[in-house]
Amino acid sequence: MEHDPTSDEVDGLLAEDLQAGERLEPNPDVRVHLEVPMDGATLRLLQQRADREGRSLTDVVRDAVRTGAGAA
Repeated sequence: MEHDPTSDEVDGLLAEDLQAGERLEPNPDVRVHLEVPMDGATLRLLQQRADREGRSLTDVVRDAVRTGAGAA
């Protein structure tokens, strides 16, 4: 493949050919790590939010990424 397929592309391939692969049951133990490019201004805003809320930057960034993914 020229590029890594998206989950929508994989779903489409499986819908076209049910023998092309196997759907697995959801597994909450699976962790996915992703890289999200972020400019300095956004990072500073997220750090300020973390400081204001008394939370770790990691937790605030995780929430922001989940919110963005849900809106997509």
